[in-house]
Amino acid sequence: MKISFGNLEPACREDIWNSAIVRDIPQGQTLCREGDDCEYLPLVVSGSLRVFKSAENGREVTLYAVSPGSSCVLSAAGILIDSSFPATAVTEADTRILLLPKTKVKSLYEKYPG
Repeated sequence: MKISFGNLEPACREDIWNSAIVRDIPQGQTLCREGDDCEYLPLVVSGSLRVFKSAENGREVTLYAVSPGSSCVLSAAGILIDSSFPATAVTEADTRILLLPKTKVKSLYEKYPG
């Protein structure tokens, strides 16, 4: 499995690999719903996630897609400021993700602020 972590320090990358849970999620599955607690930071290895908001009339507005090598910005923000997820995230294809627990995200943020 290969995923780029950008310019992260090697020790930080190792911490991520040692703490992450690997999940294969089929296309069309909801990963997170609006109002859910942000318990994990998803890092997409393959496939993609669509993050969107739903209006009362049922229409959906796509906010962004999370592609391989990326993570969900709203999940990261929710973890760091202890807020709930403000949208819905669904797999657009069969997707492999690394789930980094909330407690690990916070400790990595403090340990490797860059």
